[in-house]
Amino acid sequence: MYSIRGTHHTDGKDCQLGKCICTWYKSLCNGKCITTMWDSKNCGACGNQCPAGQMCEVGKCSNTCNTAYWPGDLQICGSECMNTTWDPDNCGSCGRKCNGQNIVVRKCTFDCTGDCENGFLDCDDNQFENGCEVDAMNDPNNCGDCGVKCPNACVNGVCK
Repeated sequence: MYSIRGTHHTDGKDCQLGKCICTWYKSLCNGKCITTMWDSKNCGACGNQCPAGQMCEVGKCSNTCNTAYWPGDLQICGSECMNTTWDPDNCGSCGRKCNGQNIVVRKCTFDCTGDCENGFLDCDDNQFENGCEVDAMNDPNNCGDCGVKCPNACVNGVCK
């Protein structure tokens, strides 16, 4: 006896009437359920790969990002539309990663920024290159804050 109602699986397939099929918005490509409306390797149909510099948008290869579907400052990065205004892996341009050290949360708001980990500071205003580079708890040239110099030592952000 087969279930008419169907059983949903985590791989995007449903079992209906004894057969596993893809959900309505996906196609079965090489045994996997793929969203052919947005997949640049299977654009509109299984195996239909978009050329380099193009992406799949509503099942058609395109060399522009449609802001009706993807609002913001968009560029095609590889084969995907990326918002280079806020994406920390494509900040300002494709592939420009915000890699800074000692940053709690990497952010891109036209440039790489982020909140420094507790006790660290960004004294050279260059989070993209080196993040929050100063240990304000121990650096005698930046003790507790940028540019605060200690005559001897800096301990827990206080000159000694």
